Amino acid sequence: ADSILDIKKMHIQQKSYLYPTRICYKTSLKEKPLGDEVKIADLETFTDGSVLYFKDLGPQIGWATVFLAEYIGPIFMYLIFFLSRNCTCIYPDAKEDAPMTCMQQLACACYVGHYVKRVLETIFVHRFSKATMPIGNLFKNCTYYWGFSGLISYFTNHPLYTLPACELQIYVGLSIYLFGELGNLSIHLAFKNMRPAGSKTRVIPSLTVTPSPSSSTLSLAPTTLTRSLAGLATQSSLRLALPDCLRSWEEPDAAVGDGQAQELQERIRNVPQKQKGNDPLHRLNIEILQFHIRCFRVCT
Repeated sequence: ADSILDIKKMHIQQKSYLYPTRICYKTSLKEKPLGDEVKIADLETFTDGSVLYFKDLGPQIGWATVFLAEYIGPIFMYLIFFLSRNCTCIYPDAKEDAPMTCMQQLACACYVGHYVKRVLETIFVHRFSKATMPIGNLFKNCTYYWGFSGLISYFTNHPLYTLPACELQIYVGLSIYLFGELGNLSIHLAFKNMRPAGSKTRVIPSLTVTPSPSSSTLSLAPTTLTRSLAGLATQSSLRLALPDCLRSWEEPDAAVGDGQAQELQERIRNVPQKQKGNDPLHRLNIEILQFHIRCFRVCT
């Protein structure tokens, strides 16, 4: 055997369930794993009688597949609540003829557009330095992406969601969102050009001409910086949908129409007295909601 990859192939012949990316070799327990391209002759500490430490990394899955699963899921999770906002099974306060606000349509376009962009980048832009990761991590990652997408969509498309008081806030937020998305795309393209196709070369990033040229000097992770800008801008434009829904429950007259306000007040009056005051869990939930409302009133 001339290289680590040759040793892996010999190992696979003995154990057919293995494959190269599942096998890890080290010259010692404290050393880094040896790459497939490493030549046996180049290992200074490896001589006749030396031992290679083997580890089975478990079932693996390709990074491109991981990214696609992570990013396609949130698109469907968001659209489920967007298209079901008039369904009383999901939103008890929903009305069949309730119109979709322009802000909710814009939020859907921004959120879905963000993940469509990331899917296209996975297919056409990204070049991965590692081929696979443990398949068990896929479920944790997808739970995070899919779960939070559903949570965001639920409150953003809630029938009690109210529009920002100032239209300028929407336009400023949308402008920052577009700036962040274009900056993020330009940085991903810069990363692509730093790694030749088919290679695993790693080089130190340098400043490139991008829509956000100063972002690379502000952060060691400019791709995360621009992505965060886009996310914060979207939440700013939405005027923080979650507090609006909570505010409409505490102060129905200020957040919803007269008809909905009367309906909510009637529902509150019909709550049993035991549930209103004596149930510790219910009191705790009300206190938490009031705390969030006070905090977001200061922010908004």
